[in-house]
Amino acid sequence: MIATFPELGFWPVHTDGSLDEFFDPDPDRIGTAEEFFAENTMPLFENHWEQGWDAPDFPELTPERLRSFADFHTRTFRTEPTINTEKSHIVDDENLDTTQLLITPVPRPADVPATIGWPGAINYDYSGASVSTVLRSWEDRFGALLTSLSFAEMDLRISNVAQLAVLTHDELVNLTLEHYVFCPDSLDQGTLKFPRYLNAISGSPLWPFWSGGTSIEGHGVFYYHAQSH
Repeated sequence: MIATFPELGFWPVHTDGSLDEFFDPDPDRIGTAEEFFAENTMPLFENHWEQGWDAPDFPELTPERLRSFADFHTRTFRTEPTINTEKSHIVDDENLDTTQLLITPVPRPADVPATIGWPGAINYDYSGASVSTVLRSWEDRFGALLTSLSFAEMDLRISNVAQLAVLTHDELVNLTLEHYVFCPDSLDQGTLKFPRYLNAISGSPLWPFWSGGTSIEGHGVFYYHAQSH
C-alpha cells in the first residue's frame, strides 16, 4: 500500500480500535507551522506561569530565543524523499503491537488527523487541522511520517534519522520546544526532562505523542509511550 500511495492516495496507519468518536473533518483549515506556533507558544507558557509552573530545565524564552524559534519553523533538514516506496514504513515495524489498519484517502500522510477529525489533542483545544498543520511541517522538514494513530496516541516515524544527529544544540532546543508546544504531555506527563529529551530526540527514529505516560529509553533510541487519560 505504501508503494501505491503516490498513485492511489490511500495512507495506512496502525490503530487499536479505540477511534470511535471524531470531530468534524476540517482539512481545509490546515495552516502553516509559523501560524500554529505563533498562536500557541506564548499562551501555553503564560498559562503555565499563571499557575506557578516552575521548569528551570526549560530554556528562557528571551526575544533572541523566540526569534530563533520562529526562524526554525521554516528550515528544512530532510535529505531524502519523505516516502520511500521501496520499503514499508509501517507493516515491518516490530516496535508497534497494534493489529488494525486505518486507511484514509489523503493527498499526504500528515492530513489524516484533519481528514478524519482526530480528537486526541482535545486537552489543548487543537483540532485535527491543527495537528495536521504541524505534521505537514515535520513531514516536509524532517521526513516524519504518521504511522500509528489511536484515540489518544500518535506515532511518527523519521525516514532518515541520521539527519537529526547533525542538528546543532540550538536547533535541538527549538525542535524540543516544537514538540512541547505541539504536545505538552510529552514532557509534563513523561519521565524525561527538557535536556534529556533534547539529547534523546537527536537519535530517535520514532516520535510518539499524547496524553500522559511513561518514557522508555533503550539502544540509543528515545521512545515515549503515551496512555490515554
